[in-house]
Amino acid sequence: MPIEQNRNGRRSSSRGHSSRSKQKRLIFILSAALVVSFLINLVLGVMLGSATKEVNLSVAVEQKLQRELAGFKPKIEAMSSEIESLTQNRLPGLVKLDYDKVLPVGNQYVKNIVFTQTGNEKIRRYEYKVVMDNRNLLPVRPEAKILFFDRVGIQVGVSELGMGNGLPITEPLERGEIRSYHSSIELSDDLEPQYFQVQIFSPNVNG
Repeated sequence: MPIEQNRNGRRSSSRGHSSRSKQKRLIFILSAALVVSFLINLVLGVMLGSATKEVNLSVAVEQKLQRELAGFKPKIEAMSSEIESLTQNRLPGLVKLDYDKVLPVGNQYVKNIVFTQTGNEKIRRYEYKVVMDNRNLLPVRPEAKILFFDRVGIQVGVSELGMGNGLPITEPLERGEIRSYHSSIELSDDLEPQYFQVQIFSPNVNG
């Protein structure tokens, strides 16, 4: 009996030692996992904090630029209005050129005109449609020039109707007749016109 008891005691001691070893291994594995998890969270937190700072900095810079632009906008508008006023005072009779709009002229038989911009960024073309309305008592043979100016009043182009090398008009415009003409604009140095002016040369010429 004592021998059997000793054997049982050794088995029990061996099982206890094995169980404690497993527990130690589990504790070590869990501890290592916690350390790794902590390190990962720490790195992610640092990265997230850095990214958040960068985003906040970008937002702050963008907001600052927007405020500065908003402050410059009234000044730019005021300067543009001043330039426009000076240009029109220096050259009375100029009309602001807007595209794809019917612009009334009312200069004798030239009733209105519509400008259209065609082409692309590299090659720009300018076309127009002019409507003539003869309210005179007699027929007229239209002869007119359309002058084009930049934003400071420098002439950048001209288009002729019924005269020179411009669009030929062979038929007279009868009394009460309304007629339209299409033509294009040739500009110097590819400048974009901002104003135009219509000059009439034959208001009362019989056909």
